[in-house]
Amino acid sequence: FELLAQQNSLTGQRLTGALLWAGLLAPIVFAPFVIWAGMITPGYSHISSTFSDSAAQGQPHPEIMGIGLLLLGILLAFFAIGCLLAFPRYNRLVFTPLLLTAFAIGGTGMFHDYDRTPGVPRNLEGYLHNSFAVLAILSAVVAILVSGLACRRQPGWSHLALPAVGFAIGAG
Repeated sequence: FELLAQQNSLTGQRLTGALLWAGLLAPIVFAPFVIWAGMITPGYSHISSTFSDSAAQGQPHPEIMGIGLLLLGILLAFFAIGCLLAFPRYNRLVFTPLLLTAFAIGGTGMFHDYDRTPGVPRNLEGYLHNSFAVLAILSAVVAILVSGLACRRQPGWSHLALPAVGFAIGAG
């Protein structure tokens, strides 16, 4: 029984590690989509444009950024599950806004921003895209703050509390 318990523990640790790695890989997987979409979107600047600009209605290939955002959301959802399994305190409070962030990022990929052509009216798809974008930003800031709170007074984790607050203030 003891050997079985050790094997289950090791399997659980590997699963948790793999889920956390998904979050670390997320920006690496997303970056090629950003570069590709920016290269084929007329007038797009990787410095001054938003991701949404390359996926807006009326752009030549909004599906490129849309797929990138959906993959980013999926990887962040796996990361949220990994955090649920790994955080020693407040794991559900960390998991909830992280999962909401992943869901909202996926929503920004599914719905395209307004067409940027002058005189084109705003529409429901653009409103949905922008609503998901705001939800993604707000829930990410909450996730950062709550993860900092979860790290406080935890051996091996406490050094992460102050940077989490700093990043949340910077993101805000």
